[in-house]
Amino acid sequence: MSHGTEKLGLIIEMLATSQDSIQERLLNAVNSNPFLENDFPEEDLRKEYMDFKNELQNIKEMSSEEASYIISKIVSLYCESCKRDC
Repeated sequence: MSHGTEKLGLIIEMLATSQDSIQERLLNAVNSNPFLENDFPEEDLRKEYMDFKNELQNIKEMSSEEASYIISKIVSLYCESCKRDC
């Protein structure tokens, strides 16, 4: 399992187990598991991660639906990363 896939798994676990608001869970989970440039050797996965990471800059104004959408993107990225790790 790649380093990026492991970190995404940790993010998903934090999202699922925290009692905070969905926005706080998202921000805390991503900030607690920072990615390095080489965590995603595939350029498309790295770009996808950076795209949703940039969306978090407006987390305080984000609705629950918007935060849920980003979480679904994280889960999709995790699934794609797992497929490529196999």
